[in-house]
Amino acid sequence: MTQWIQATLITALFFGILTACATGSPEQPSSQSQEDIANEQVEEGSLTEMPLDDGQPPAKEEVLLAEHPDASIRVTGVEQEDQGIYSPITVQWSEMSNTFDWVNVVNPTYAPRLSLSDLDRDGHEELILILTTGYGTGVYASEAHILREDLTEIHLPDPMADAEQVITHSVSQQEDTRTFTLTVNEEAYTYTYLESDTRMWYDQVVLKNHRRHRIDNGYVIASMAAELGHGVSPGRVEVAYELWNDEFELADIQLVEMQ
Repeated sequence: MTQWIQATLITALFFGILTACATGSPEQPSSQSQEDIANEQVEEGSLTEMPLDDGQPPAKEEVLLAEHPDASIRVTGVEQEDQGIYSPITVQWSEMSNTFDWVNVVNPTYAPRLSLSDLDRDGHEELILILTTGYGTGVYASEAHILREDLTEIHLPDPMADAEQVITHSVSQQEDTRTFTLTVNEEAYTYTYLESDTRMWYDQVVLKNHRRHRIDNGYVIASMAAELGHGVSPGRVEVAYELWNDEFELADIQLVEMQ
């Protein structure tokens, strides 16, 4: 009897072990993170890859502003729409190119003007660019930039600062008139106006409101309206520069009276 009980217990224990092996251990919850799942999905191509955003605005295209008809010279600029200007400005001359922090207004009427001239008579032409930096009613401003063949700039002095060094003026008032005496480079000029000619008279000669540049017989000329009051000007102060030994030197300052 005892042997039969032992055999029965051994048989039951044997079948219990077999059952446990067949069913396996209870399923454990997955420890895989959402990041791992996402990475697997990317590897399997189930997710669409998004472009990276570096926070920078897309690069703006350059606009052709001017070309020289007889040379391979192009001037381009990047439009700054909120300011109404092109800046910076790039100059390409043959195979060379250089970019400058210059400004030109977007109005095509005032596109950059280009010319070539051997200003220092050394057998090599300089490139002259005249840019319009601002305009409006009674106001106009230009800048002149002169480049060597290697597209390095020969800086032009400040014509307004040079002119102000040699201009003096005085005024005498009568009941309904004003008489101005201007002295430019020690040459005196006298002008009389009615008080009613303008609503605003200036305390000094104002040169900044209307500035133009041109090339004349190898000289760079800065021409500025000499205003005594708003809209009142007897003529233009013209400052001439000559290129000598790779630098601009002041050649002359004179008052060109209005006809």
